[in-house]
Amino acid sequence: MLNAGIRRVVMATRDPNPRVNGGGAEFLQAQGLQVEIGLLAEEARRLNEAWFKWVETGLPFVVAKAAASLDGKTATAGGESQWLTGEQARSYGHQLRHELDAILVGVGTVFADDPQLTVRLPKHTTKNEKRKTKNGFKDPVRIVLDSRLRLPLSARLLHLDSPAPTWIACTPAAPKDKIQEIRDLGVEVLMLHSEPGGLVALKPLLAELGSRRIQSLLVEGGAETLGSFFDQRLVDKFYFFYAPKILGGKTAPGMLAGAGVKHLGNALQAKDLEVRKFGPDLLVTGYL
Repeated sequence: MLNAGIRRVVMATRDPNPRVNGGGAEFLQAQGLQVEIGLLAEEARRLNEAWFKWVETGLPFVVAKAAASLDGKTATAGGESQWLTGEQARSYGHQLRHELDAILVGVGTVFADDPQLTVRLPKHTTKNEKRKTKNGFKDPVRIVLDSRLRLPLSARLLHLDSPAPTWIACTPAAPKDKIQEIRDLGVEVLMLHSEPGGLVALKPLLAELGSRRIQSLLVEGGAETLGSFFDQRLVDKFYFFYAPKILGGKTAPGMLAGAGVKHLGNALQAKDLEVRKFGPDLLVTGYL
């Protein structure tokens, strides 16, 4: 660069890593170059939003994903939910799994759907050889919130042929014999503190994930799990899919459960909203 005759360098933002932050800019300035920092800084941070948060806080960037009808229902009053959205929307959801480091659900989702939480898309080439699947995509680390280890030992995600591991997060209320049975299957059990009500404490869980270099976390639900993350203001970004269906029904479940807010003034305020179309479905993304 110096030999090429360049005299002015414009960069969007510094690398947040304290080991290198500012080093390159200071070196160039010491060589007599004019260095300007800050052009399109916010856009640059968005390109690497998970990395920035993890380096600056030690916590993963939390992405919430849910799919609902236009009136906010995730299933019918009879409990039917597959498939609410179309193939294009579901494929994009799998693309998110590929892009993010880990995926999290509650044990209720395991009971209801017996999910695999893997990436199931057409063949693809990825640079990440460690977690590459047979079709070339990267499976996320699978995490299940299960405070008392109620999930059945027959659950599919305990028996997957996947390069990515499965971790079960529980509390001291979990039976010791069940802990050993799960470990015997080659699945790691994360013992964490409990919150009021006996559920796994989410903030210590995120700290543990961050210490394991999980930089981004996709929370797929269900409603109680998603509601807990929103209640505790732990969500950084959301992906809400809306199918062009109206289900109705006062007993039909919605996207979020949890405590919610009592007053509009306490509502979470979404910002930087974007709307995209996937076949007949709408995707609303935003930040909190």
